[in-house]
Amino acid sequence: MRLDVPANRAMLADILTDARDNAGSLSPTVWPVEIETKTLTDMLDGLIGQAGRLPVTARSREYFAPFLGRERIPIEINTDLGTAMDLDLTGPFLPDTPIRVCEVGGGYGRLAEAFLSTRPVHYVLVDSVPAVLMYAYEYLHAIFPDKRIGSVYAGHQYSTNWDCFILPAWRTGDIGPFDLTVNIESMQEMNESQVSYFLEWFDEVTVPDGIVYISNARDHFYKGPWPFPSNWEPLYWHNTPRSWSPDHPTIIFRKGTGDYTARCRKAERLFEREMTEWRIEQASLA
Repeated sequence: MRLDVPANRAMLADILTDARDNAGSLSPTVWPVEIETKTLTDMLDGLIGQAGRLPVTARSREYFAPFLGRERIPIEINTDLGTAMDLDLTGPFLPDTPIRVCEVGGGYGRLAEAFLSTRPVHYVLVDSVPAVLMYAYEYLHAIFPDKRIGSVYAGHQYSTNWDCFILPAWRTGDIGPFDLTVNIESMQEMNESQVSYFLEWFDEVTVPDGIVYISNARDHFYKGPWPFPSNWEPLYWHNTPRSWSPDHPTIIFRKGTGDYTARCRKAERLFEREMTEWRIEQASLA
């Protein structure tokens, strides 16, 4: 199995030491800092869920079909369907030229793998869980032997010459800018100050007219406010096949220069109708 990657104990020990000394307020909120694990597969239930590990069926493929274009990555397990959807939802808003992407909460690198496989990209993967930071490097380095995959914990220094670079959340001070910033099902596991911090940071490091892609359950661990910057223009605000609850939208913004507060409120009101329809449909099936 491509995800059966062994742990690098020495690297993990270095990351744990760094996290204890320097993570501070950016320490993981839901995940424990220390996780006993022998291979990446040990962590998959937490990272992608038991359903995410299951082989794709005709039914699950049909469920995602309206959100998928041509198949650009191998689709073997259910999580691959969500990854393909992320590529297809962001694609129309991105230039055809090489792009710079930063994903906060990038996990073991499922979306990084997809971008690295399909287009020229400089990809920065940010996370705060030590074991995940270790596996992201080991996994991407193994499947892309001909690409430049870097990590501060492999003794590398960050530069834009890397195809992909893995960084902890507490060491992102000198990176950017980016054409696309991403958070998928990670802010839902943060606290309010962390959510506010990363939304503000996305605004700082996203280029003018760049794209911000946010996909999170808002009725999961974190149920607080989402202070999207007023200069973010909403382009897409809907539930998708990833949504496991009524309030689980995927939102695409363009970083503009105007005030889009009113437009965001309208998008929220329309999404509230979508949530109501969801609840009515689920009640009818009960």
